[in-house]
Amino acid sequence: NRKDMELLIDGLVDGSITSEEIPVLQDVEGFKKRSRTHVQEEAVSETVELQQSKRQKLAAIKRCRNLKEQIILSKVKENILGHSEVKTCSTCSSLNLELTVLKKQATELAG
Repeated sequence: NRKDMELLIDGLVDGSITSEEIPVLQDVEGFKKRSRTHVQEEAVSETVELQQSKRQKLAAIKRCRNLKEQIILSKVKENILGHSEVKTCSTCSSLNLELTVLKKQATELAG
């Protein structure tokens, strides 16, 4: 067996035999190709998982921002209505305008 391998190696060195003619070398080449493919598949899978995780985190951050904005706006509205003496339609429209301005400011601060 060892002598056969030495003859094969000599044949490779002098060019009378190619690597495709040696089964052990074919197995090694196939293993390299399978390994490369496996590594590439793992990299793609990890990239997809990271992108999904990133999307989920961004969605959670957006939900938190929206919730914080709603909480801030409701507290501001309660505060303004609590201190308001006259609750007429004109007061409500001015409150809505103030709330719009405050919401814009809150969005700018959050963003």
